[in-house]
Amino acid sequence: MLYIQNLKVVNFKNHRDKNIGFLPKLNAICGNNGTGKTNLLDAITYLCLTKSYFNTADSQNVKEKASFFTIEGEFMKNENQGNMFCGFQEGGKKVLKYNQVPYEKPTEHIGLLPLIINTPADGSIVSGSSIERRKFIDSTLSQTDHDYLNALIRFNKFIEQRNAQLKLFEKNNLFDARLIVLYDEQMAPLNDYIHKKRKLFFAAIDPLFLQHYTNIATKSELVKMAYQSEFTSTEYLTIAARNYKRDMAYGYTTSGIHRDEMEFSFNNQPAKKWASQGQQKTVLLALRLAQLQYMEMQLGIKPILLLDDIFDKLDRHRCSALINLLNSDLVGQVITTHTNQDIFPHENKIILDENEFLA
Repeated sequence: MLYIQNLKVVNFKNHRDKNIGFLPKLNAICGNNGTGKTNLLDAITYLCLTKSYFNTADSQNVKEKASFFTIEGEFMKNENQGNMFCGFQEGGKKVLKYNQVPYEKPTEHIGLLPLIINTPADGSIVSGSSIERRKFIDSTLSQTDHDYLNALIRFNKFIEQRNAQLKLFEKNNLFDARLIVLYDEQMAPLNDYIHKKRKLFFAAIDPLFLQHYTNIATKSELVKMAYQSEFTSTEYLTIAARNYKRDMAYGYTTSGIHRDEMEFSFNNQPAKKWASQGQQKTVLLALRLAQLQYMEMQLGIKPILLLDDIFDKLDRHRCSALINLLNSDLVGQVITTHTNQDIFPHENKIILDENEFLA
């Protein structure tokens, strides 16, 4: 079992100095809007994923009028206690340490403390652009497979370099296919490897998703999830060579696993256009539960589940049903947020006071 026992933050976002204890199962962070509930979830995300879920720049997470932040967490994993530390000083580099031993690269930590976070903005996984859906795929596989993470990092670097070269060709009105071929020969095995891993991932997660959606939905609906890629029957080098002229015209790489798509449909119609808000929320919750189950199968341990404002716009009956689900053996530790503490009569409740947290 994996869970966070204690969280300590200093100068992180709106929190000046706070120490919080958590229970192994369901925990609720309660308080009015603006008291920093989501910020505490983001602090835990830092400890598990080495970065903020919301802000790409570490400097954006330093409390106003401060010059640094620190986040520290005590974790239990399979009856072994571990300490994770994250610190950032303006003008310096982020420091990450596990049991006092610093990491040379943040990627070395990914997967040690697996975590899933869901926020109101994550509705874009269903209704937004394909970028959001690829992020979901990559965040899952990166925590369960270091080879995938390393391949993805290398592929993305090659894409940046290839695109820069195409821009240079465009600027100089010159195209040298030999230079592009050199990039493609290095990208091809990475592209095909990532594609293979994604196919296996979808084969495993699709039945889990359908099962959870059926259990959650209030009525019978024909919902489908599909993985679309141009590499299903053709390898990267063949497609890349076919698109050299198009790449030159657009000034960027038009083919690759960075263009893969993941689609949801209702009654054979795109979910992002035809599904109701309730259906989209049900899709997202079923997807998170399937993600959790998949990660447990791969890692042998349930990831920590962070749910920000998941109870919004749910009536008391649905809130009660969801709380029962989050207290079940299906999930491990859950930390959720809500403005109303009364819906959590027996769980570990952390009450935030705006006078304290905005000081």
